[in-house]
Amino acid sequence: LKKERRRLSQGAERQRQQSFEDRDAQEERRRLQERAEQLEEELREKEKRWQRTVDRLQRQMGDLQRKNQELQEEVKRANRQAQRPGR
Repeated sequence: LKKERRRLSQGAERQRQQSFEDRDAQEERRRLQERAEQLEEELREKEKRWQRTVDRLQRQMGDLQRKNQELQEEVKRANRQAQRPGR
């Protein structure tokens, strides 16, 4: 009878311990899932910011290319005027 009680008691203790471990594991999974979601959101925000930066830099590059073309045309006109006879 004592052996049977001890065996049942040990079984119940193992079940309690397993229950605690399961709850701990479940809590850890929940925390990890929340952290993964948080990191994914941070990444999405960074990607949006990076894309805005790329767009802005591309606009600036286009503006500078147009300005460069205008200045090259202006230099060509100035050179043609300087090469005209009588000047």
